[in-house]
Amino acid sequence: MPKSRASKFDKILELTNVDLCCPVLVASFLGIKYFLLFINNHSKKM
Repeated sequence: MPKSRASKFDKILELTNVDLCCPVLVASFLGIKYFLLFINNHSKKM
């Protein structure tokens, strides 16, 4: 039986998705309107 593609990346931080979110409507108290979002594919946690 072939392994599923999801099990190919089964170690922590082996595959990480990154998304640049910009610009947000409300700036932070430092005036920042952009942020990076990192998602660990193993745990699906941000």
